[in-house]
Amino acid sequence: MTILVPVKRGNSRGEKKVLSGGIERFTDLIYENNKDISLCEIFIDDREAGNSSHIIEKEIISKKADMLLLNELNHFYVNVIKYNIPTIFIVHEGLTRSLSILRLSEVIKIAEKQNAHIYFVSRNQYNYLKNNIKRVSNYEMSVNSVKGFVAPAFCD
Repeated sequence: MTILVPVKRGNSRGEKKVLSGGIERFTDLIYENNKDISLCEIFIDDREAGNSSHIIEKEIISKKADMLLLNELNHFYVNVIKYNIPTIFIVHEGLTRSLSILRLSEVIKIAEKQNAHIYFVSRNQYNYLKNNIKRVSNYEMSVNSVKGFVAPAFCD
């Protein structure tokens, strides 16, 4: 089984790797501890050129991915819908009142329809986003879609 995990790298190729955040550390730990994980590194120049989805799509095909583990809203649209691959989606959006809530509500709808396993960082984050998604899009997130919480306390 191959689990493809796209991971953002905040620097360009060839430079020393820099840990850019907790979710990246989480992804690296998953990779280091699971032989079925295949990382799909997306560098800042890839993102700036708008190539992220194309790179993931290429990796899905070349590595014959059986499952995706995603933590990026934008990666969800193209890759999950087009390939209908079982997906684990980690929602790590902050507790903000911004337009990103509208996009998140669309992704959550798709994730629920595709039977993705959805994880949040905390119950507080889940409740906040659930209430705001309801407020801005009149969409009620199904409690059955939420499989659990990935607490940030895993860091060294």
